[in-house]
Amino acid sequence: MKTIFDESLLNLAPKLAKDKYEDVFKVCEILIQKYLVNQLKRLVHFDRIDEMEEFELDLLSKELHIDYYNPKYTLEEKRKVCKDSIQTHMKKGTVGAINTLLGTFFKGAKVDQWHEVGLEPGYFNINISDASINESIEDILKMVETTKKKSQHIKELTKNGKAELNLNFANGIYTHKEKILTGDFRV
Repeated sequence: MKTIFDESLLNLAPKLAKDKYEDVFKVCEILIQKYLVNQLKRLVHFDRIDEMEEFELDLLSKELHIDYYNPKYTLEEKRKVCKDSIQTHMKKGTVGAINTLLGTFFKGAKVDQWHEVGLEPGYFNINISDASINESIEDILKMVETTKKKSQHIKELTKNGKAELNLNFANGIYTHKEKILTGDFRV
């Protein structure tokens, strides 16, 4: 089977049209080559996510309908979110989707379902062990809200992190700080 890459438009045209419209076929061939064939590689998004520039990733996120996408993400986070978006959409409403989402940003994130920790049905806990203390809890809640089922509710969000404090009377203190928020989080 011949494809657009193998044959020219002029060779594919019927003899009667070739004789009469040869110049038109040549111009069409140049336009097709320039605007379609040479741009085909740009149409295959997932093969080139690692090569995309930031503005292309921003556009791709809109095409993929990534609800929790934020233009303030780093370039690597944007690439990871775009790569994981199909998986997250396929598993949306499951614990696996929440784990995939949180795993993009936090290495030590874990979701504990109601039956694992003795909560009421429909509730779950999230434990993020490697978050910086300054990480926005509202952003985490919004991301999870777009991925979980509407009948599921976060009972507890635990965020552990490390902070370095430089005090006047000492060189520095290395502390371990833990934040636990308990309640019904609805965004």
